[in-house]
Amino acid sequence: EDPAILRYTAHRATIWDRFKPTWGNFAVTFSITALPIIVSIILIGGDR
Repeated sequence: EDPAILRYTAHRATIWDRFKPTWGNFAVTFSITALPIIVSIILIGGDR
């Protein structure tokens, strides 16, 4: 195994433990990312 890969995997695991996705975080992230898309779809669909 490449030491860099091992280091990256360990680093990623640390990040995952620190920012472990809870349902609250998921809901916030989803609303932030999906809301503009949904709004634009509604606006585009309403223009037709």
